[in-house]
Amino acid sequence: MSGQRYLTKSKLKLAFECPTKLFYNSKKEYPDKKIQDTFLEALANGGFQVGELAKCYFPGGIKIDELDYDKALLQTNELLLLDKVTIYEAAFCFDLFFIRAGIVVKDGNSLKLFEVKAKSYDPTNLKASISNANGISPKWQPYVYDVTFQKYVISRSRPDLKLKAFLMLADKSKKTSVDGLNQHFHIQKNRDNKVSVKVSGDVSLAAIGQEILCRVNIDELADMLLKDDPLYNDDTKSFR
Repeated sequence: MSGQRYLTKSKLKLAFECPTKLFYNSKKEYPDKKIQDTFLEALANGGFQVGELAKCYFPGGIKIDELDYDKALLQTNELLLLDKVTIYEAAFCFDLFFIRAGIVVKDGNSLKLFEVKAKSYDPTNLKASISNANGISPKWQPYVYDVTFQKYVISRSRPDLKLKAFLMLADKSKKTSVDGLNQHFHIQKNRDNKVSVKVSGDVSLAAIGQEILCRVNIDELADMLLKDDPLYNDDTKSFR
């Protein structure tokens, strides 16, 4: 299985942006210029920091560090045998689809998926809703499709679990109650230029103060996409 090529979240994103990008993805003779863009790099780094902050709101989780697909799947499935468990970067595979879910929380036969994004959202502003009378707001489509893809893979690979899916976003209606919160999350790179976040200091729930990320359930939108509802789909961006 390790030699198999899968459709992952990042490749799905490329496909929705432009199918040609997916074709040239990972071809050394066609380097990705985005990697050289310092502004985009800064945005990505911010995403890493928000991802680590989100884990603090789900303490006691176990991270799947294994890069090998088969081993990561095995570790994930072993942990899901537990009645209650929180997993970071859980691995799921169905057919030729493979994903790493940012945060999953299992309680009995209930499983909650949280996809963390470094994007702001105001849950108190109805005008800023993710969906409207015309379907999913264009600026939110990449995020909803991302979570829908994950929900599809998880639900197909683990039909025994009742899945709920959420976007976890920066809450514009809240302010941090702790000064210098970002200083607990330091961006660092290894010799291969791979980015990681070093967490330092006390990041317990009591220490990091009021939660500044909101959890937005997208099950209704995801189900409509998976059913090919015409209001939430078109010929060029059908999920299937």
